[in-house]
Amino acid sequence: MILRVLSAALGLLASGCSCGPVTTFPDAPQPDVTPDRDAPGPDASELDASELDAPADRPDAAGACLTRTLETVRIDEFLLAEALDVHAGRSFRVVARTTQPDSCHGRAMTKVEIDPIGRTVDVTVRAWVTGGGACLPAERADERYVTLQLESGDWTIRDASPGGAARLAITIGPGIRAPCVPDGGDCQQNCDCLGEEVCLSARGAGGMPFTACAEPCEADLDCAAAGGRCTSLEDGFDLTCVTSDTGCAAAGCPVGYACEPSGRCAPTFALGASTRVACACDADCAPGLACVTGTSGARCEVPCPTAGSWCAGAHVCGEARDDVSGLAASDAVCGWVGE
Repeated sequence: MILRVLSAALGLLASGCSCGPVTTFPDAPQPDVTPDRDAPGPDASELDASELDAPADRPDAAGACLTRTLETVRIDEFLLAEALDVHAGRSFRVVARTTQPDSCHGRAMTKVEIDPIGRTVDVTVRAWVTGGGACLPAERADERYVTLQLESGDWTIRDASPGGAARLAITIGPGIRAPCVPDGGDCQQNCDCLGEEVCLSARGAGGMPFTACAEPCEADLDCAAAGGRCTSLEDGFDLTCVTSDTGCAAAGCPVGYACEPSGRCAPTFALGASTRVACACDADCAPGLACVTGTSGARCEVPCPTAGSWCAGAHVCGEARDDVSGLAASDAVCGWVGE
């Protein structure tokens, strides 16, 4: 039986064709808005055909009618982002190196599926592709970080995209036989850590390996703590959450989000059946939402670059099948999980 795990993945919501370069749940307070609940909401079949097929009546920036489509990206190679051997009971990270073909490919939430019987981990790297605008042929390398915790044994991590050939064989050692000391400092296993932190290894000053509790991330909005920033340290961890005195005050927030006094970017939009509506262009959607095209048509959605705090209310980034409202036009969008 395949267990589905959504990994964590850097990048802000793409706007226009300048697209930016799976689980943290949004537990901080949401802005003072009262979203109408998605469920029970209309599915695509209940919407008027004229709504689904209507041409754009409002163009996007520069006269373009922009939309978003989710596509898979082939992985060039996997790298182990750890300084010490991995064992059961402690998390580790794998880097999936990819190549984005042009400026219209931006980051989308990575999908991870774990098969404990076959000892395989299938990783699908995805991109939000902006349509309707000019794409600059600016090929660029990108790295997506996938956080895993596996049972002891020999495992194969593989690219699950069509035709993907990248593989990484890894041996997970037996767990440490030691009592948990949950103080959030030095660690041997995840149970030594607090909150969203896990036990990871890295190299410090002089290249000396060490382990410590840290919260992995790829974007600032992956850091659930108020004022958290996603940062790489020269003598420490790559891409983990750190506390910041200024938070979003200095870095700013994506479109559709506002910087709270706590230093956290919070959504200014509500999510519900009245905002997740049929669309033809991004301009038909509230700020922070985009016109996402999927198998059921086009709908205003929050296209998640990672599995972080991009959503509002009782919504989390996930797959379409997990959205109990039935509104999701695509995977990797904010779906309603109920109460």
